Parts: sequence; structure tokens; C-alpha cells
Amino acid sequence: LTRRILSALEEMRATEPQSYRTFWKEFGRVLKEGLFLDGKNREKLLELCLFKSSISGDEWVSLEEAASRVTGDRKEIFYLLGEERSVLEKSPVLEAFRSRGIEVLFMTDPVDEIWLQGVDGYRGFRLRDAAKGELDLENGPVDQAGRKEREEAEKHLRPLMDYLKNRLSSSIREVRLSGRLTDSPACLVQDERDPSPQFAKVLASLGREAPQALRILEINPVHPIVKGMAEMLDEAPASPVLEAYAELLHGIAALAEGSLPQDAPGFSRKLVAFLGERVGPGKESRKDILPE
Repeated sequence: LTRRILSALEEMRATEPQSYRTFWKEFGRVLKEGLFLDGKNREKLLELCLFKSSISGDEWVSLEEAASRVTGDRKEIFYLLGEERSVLEKSPVLEAFRSRGIEVLFMTDPVDEIWLQGVDGYRGFRLRDAAKGELDLENGPVDQAGRKEREEAEKHLRPLMDYLKNRLSSSIREVRLSGRLTDSPACLVQDERDPSPQFAKVLASLGREAPQALRILEINPVHPIVKGMAEMLDEAPASPVLEAYAELLHGIAALAEGSLPQDAPGFSRKLVAFLGERVGPGKESRKDILPE
């Protein structure tokens, strides 16, 4: 019976795509539950799954279509977990993907976090969380000039990374240069083995305690805010202003992914003080550190 139903759905997907999309909107979440409950039919279920993506607009995308758009030697289909597509679309994690035209699937159902843990891949393509692990999206080998530039940035910003790690030690486990960011100053990511914030919410909804894992703060080595903080650290390493900037940088990274800063009231006070220093009566606005 299960095989006949799956065959009928596959035929509908192939011959009546609009009807199948309507069906998927209503029952797609139920089918995805089968990905971890019915291992025997997992491959057939994967063929039936549809997703929205960073390049799909209002259209739904199958894994087959996503795989067909992967270029070069990389055998990975990227995805991003979250509660709302509108938030995921604005995530700084996507910046490098967009600049290179790499598609990222949006996983917004609570069940996505669960079935993804049990699925190794699709037709030889690894399914990879865009917000986990270190990321290098270069298809070819990095040239000598690019490698040297990266090493120089690492050396120049190492004092700032160490400072941020010590200052934010209760909130993050590591600070590193980012291969994800092009426009934003910072973002928060997880280690490959860590559960995502979405999985923690799923466990909480089931009344189970979620494992606590500190996040990784990635910074953009070419962003004016990061460069300015590095200069400030060199000139005044004990500055309380720099301490506040560190907290603001972490809070901005949390807000950018749709989360609240760990100390939201404290973040708000620091932000008000920051704005007061720059746009209060008699103050000159610092347009040089804000994006156009």
C-alpha cells in the first residue's frame, strides 16, 4: 500500500506539478516525517520533497533540481534551518553564497532538523548546513596571493579575535575569520557536531532539555567595524568603549539570525549609549562606520 501511494504521488509530481505543489503545501510535513520513520522508503520520499530556496522566489524546488544546479567539483547541497523564510533570506550566512550564485535550500519545518540527522545525502550529494563548520566556497585552488592575504588578515586580527573570545567567553567558544560574510561584520555559526538552535527549540517543545553548546563568532576581516575595533584594541586595549563594542558586535550577530542577544536588556542599554554618543545634541554622526 505504501509503495502504491508513493508511486501515485511521484506520478502526480511528474504529470501534474501544480496539483502536487498544492498537495505538498498541505501534507509535505507529514511526508517528511517518513524520512526518519520509514528508512525503507527514504530514497523515494526524498524524491518527493519540495523546498523553497535562496533563488527560487515563489517556486518550489526538488532535491533533483537543486543537485542539477551544483557546479564545479563540489558535491554538496546547502541548506539553512530556521523558523521563517523571511528571516533566513536576510541571514548574513547567505552573503557569500549569493555573491557566488550558490543555491541554499530553506528548511523551516520543525521536523527538518530531525530527518536531516538521519539522511546522509542525496544521489551522491552531501546535504550540508550552511551555518555549520568552516566554509570555503572556492571551487578551484586558492592562488598564492589569496592565501597570503588570508594569512596576513589572520595575523593582523589575531589580537582582536583573542580579545573577543576572552570578553565573550560566556557566550561563544571561538572567534575566527569568516568565509561566509561579504557585507555584515559578524555572524554566529555552529560546529559541525553541535545541534542547531532550532533543534534546541524542538526539544524544548517536547519538554526535553536541550544540550547546551556555545556558538562560534565569525568576523568579516574587511568590514570597517572589524578594522576599527582592531585599531582601537591596538591604541587602547583597556577601553570600556571597546568592551561595549564587543558586546554590540555579538548582539548584532544574534539579531541578524533572528535570535535575541543573550543579555537583551544590556544590549539595549549599550545601543542607546552608542547612539547617544553619535547622534545626541551637539554630536557629529559617524557615517563612516555605518553601511550606506
